[in-house]
Amino acid sequence: MNRFLLTQYQPEEYGFKLTVDKSYLYDSPNLKNKTKIYLIREDKVELLNYKNDFYEIEYTTEKNRKIKKWLHCSAIDACISD
Repeated sequence: MNRFLLTQYQPEEYGFKLTVDKSYLYDSPNLKNKTKIYLIREDKVELLNYKNDFYEIEYTTEKNRKIKKWLHCSAIDACISD
């Protein structure tokens, strides 16, 4: 993962929190691959990878089910500008 991200943003105890009201998840780091799954403000995610303004994330549901998908960087206010 990009070192800039690790030094610029301090994660919550578990991970990063969503900063938007609702954000859809994607099967790949491409806007054309949006799923029906979405997260809401204050949901916490763990960042795994970064590509094309998307983060590969892992989200653990209330039922302790893990979801591994892609999330656009704007959902956690962590886009990396060139």
